[in-house]
Amino acid sequence: MQTLPQLQVLPVVNDVTPMYMQLGPTYNGKTGYLYATPNVSFSPTINTLSLSGNIVANNGTFTSLNVTSPITSLSASSFLSNSATFFGTTGSFGVTLQNAIETANIIPVACNTANTVYLNTGGVQYFTVAATSNWSQNITFSPQTTLNSVLAVGQVATIAVLTTQGGSAYYMSSNLTVDGSSTNITSYWQGGSPPTKGNASGVDIYTYTVLKTSSAPSYLILQSLTQF
Repeated sequence: MQTLPQLQVLPVVNDVTPMYMQLGPTYNGKTGYLYATPNVSFSPTINTLSLSGNIVANNGTFTSLNVTSPITSLSASSFLSNSATFFGTTGSFGVTLQNAIETANIIPVACNTANTVYLNTGGVQYFTVAATSNWSQNITFSPQTTLNSVLAVGQVATIAVLTTQGGSAYYMSSNLTVDGSSTNITSYWQGGSPPTKGNASGVDIYTYTVLKTSSAPSYLILQSLTQF
């Protein structure tokens, strides 16, 4: 691991747009990047590190980012692409949120016949056109990726399917499937029984909590229907 005794930030340069901070050599033929490869640590410890623009590591991908003390603030808007895992301790939670928003996937069609929802598009799926038939429900991660491949044993995912109902109501009339399969699924409905009808002129919300219980894969699924 390369150890830098101190962080030296050179003046911001103007040959790229937008402007970036620069540390050491250029990256990929461009100046103006905070550049780190393969690994960088700072000694002594940096208590405050302010960065703007692009941070590039391992040709554009962070394999890991370890912070040993709490990040007390993030200014402006901060985004994490791909995925990140925040581990708590035996005495603290991994993440504390004062407030947060969640993106809903608004789908301008009816929830009809053989319906598949994709968790990668959001935990709330809203079908805005009134259903015209009963349907079966399948849950997967994305058109290219199974839920089994992204959900580890002991992990759980919840998705809500908002179904618009017209004057004639319809409902989910067959067993739930995961990645197109009903094998090794143990499911329960809130109240003990699956729905036998929909609710006219409103929105029915089906909520599915999927807990992966073994690598077979096997799932425990808790289902509910709420009328609005």
